Amino acid sequence: ECGVRVYSDPTGGGTQRGAHNCGECDQALLNALTEHRLGGARPAAACDCRGRWKALLAQGGVRRDGAEPQGYRRGFRGGRRF
Repeated sequence: ECGVRVYSDPTGGGTQRGAHNCGECDQALLNALTEHRLGGARPAAACDCRGRWKALLAQGGVRRDGAEPQGYRRGFRGGRRF
């Protein structure tokens, strides 16, 4: 043991290209992931976006091209709510 703790921080966290949720809970989720990587408890969902995410997963099976609905990548801000 060298006494140094190393962890990987999510690149682009909270942005469209990185780990993100609905935009309202991104920072709380990123903080929880950091705490978890440092030996803390597994993060719990703290936003209602999980229900929208589950609905999008269910829709993915019936979409011919598997495309995400308008607004998904923007985090639902100003877009349609599912």
